[in-house]
Amino acid sequence: MARDAQATQDRLIAAARAIFSRNGFERTTVRDIAAEAGVNPALINRYFGGKEGLFARAVAIRLDFPDLSGLERDRIGEELVRHFFRRWQDDTDDLLRVLIRTAATNDEAAQRIRAILSEQVAAMVARVAGPERRGNARR
Repeated sequence: MARDAQATQDRLIAAARAIFSRNGFERTTVRDIAAEAGVNPALINRYFGGKEGLFARAVAIRLDFPDLSGLERDRIGEELVRHFFRRWQDDTDDLLRVLIRTAATNDEAAQRIRAILSEQVAAMVARVAGPERRGNARR
């Protein structure tokens, strides 16, 4: 039974990603997502607490920063910009584009992008800065 529930959640997340990518957050309905996944719309509330919760799960992305430890410090910014442009232009990675576009008009998406950047960028900066500089970065 739990396996069926997980399979249903996975279908809903995949459907949500596709529809949010196509229509954005505002124009996507719970019924659209449920129809795409082939399930009852009530399951979105049951598993995710609603459209916003499903959106948060659907756009849970990893920024997958490259290993910057071998770069000279003055090249790190340039490499990060390249990394984001590659992600932005990658046709197989619509989630970042969807999240950023949606963040302009939706508070839930804006909070999500802030959380992703806060968690993942902070961790990357801490790795690159090294233990001797981490204390200075907080000031």
